[in-house]
Amino acid sequence: PRVKFNPDDLIDPANEDADDFLLFVTDGTVQLKEDLGIVEEARARETLRVFNLAESAYLRKAREDAVQPYVKTLTWFVENAPQHLQAYVASEQPKVADVPFSAVVRHFFRDYV
Repeated sequence: PRVKFNPDDLIDPANEDADDFLLFVTDGTVQLKEDLGIVEEARARETLRVFNLAESAYLRKAREDAVQPYVKTLTWFVENAPQHLQAYVASEQPKVADVPFSAVVRHFFRDYV
């Protein structure tokens, strides 16, 4: 069945950064960013609903799978070579910019830069 929606009620990826509205977590879930205004929160919720971004087990697992290699690698750096952690993250950030599910990796990296 087709989902009915008003395009004006969605985040427009051509003109807006979804990172301003959504937080992609390493467990594959998607959360609304804190401190959104009423209109922004409604648009973020509608975007999640229309594209089934939060409820799809397939997408949740795909996002989790996409970030797990980075979680393992950064855990290794934290435990074994913390002095090289930021350099590694800086070198990887451009590489993940256009890969599938890059948002979850970008959001994970934010904690390490």
